[in-house]
Amino acid sequence: VLRLDDIGSLFKVDWIANYRVPKEKVKTIGQTIVDGVPILKWVVMVDPSGSQKDTACECGIIVAGLGADNKAYVFEDLSKRTSPNEWARIAIAAAGRYTDAVVVYEQNFGAEMAGEVIRSAAKDMGVKVKAIPVTADQDKVQRAMLVSPLVQKGRMRLVGYLGDLEKQLVTWQPGSGK
Repeated sequence: VLRLDDIGSLFKVDWIANYRVPKEKVKTIGQTIVDGVPILKWVVMVDPSGSQKDTACECGIIVAGLGADNKAYVFEDLSKRTSPNEWARIAIAAAGRYTDAVVVYEQNFGAEMAGEVIRSAAKDMGVKVKAIPVTADQDKVQRAMLVSPLVQKGRMRLVGYLGDLEKQLVTWQPGSGK
């Protein structure tokens, strides 16, 4: 699939492609090893949405690991436009697939609501999950501007092809809304 960068986007196709780790280079035997690098910590990151309406933003959900090389590896993009209960279940199920993964959720939207939804869904699913709230103190553009150089320098790498996420990265422009 040919994708071109949008002029003004903060991420470039070449940056992602140059540092992509093919899935064939991931081995899991007790511990996940990516191209010879052990993954030390796992996180499921959630940027909640409060609605599944067509006009609502999708809930951002990604699974990432921190490697022994101090680089971030993004393994899954599970983002979806869905109900709060369903995105919580998706995040909890993802955390269960990775050793000692924690769910980190942005609490700016709805304050305590996201944490309550995650805890309630975990209880309904009969699992325990560690959920950690964070507060975004910068807007989307500022946060993206902090991540962009990490991708450019290969300090954040995608594992395999994450189509929708990659398309969003290389086509989203500051000031363009969603």
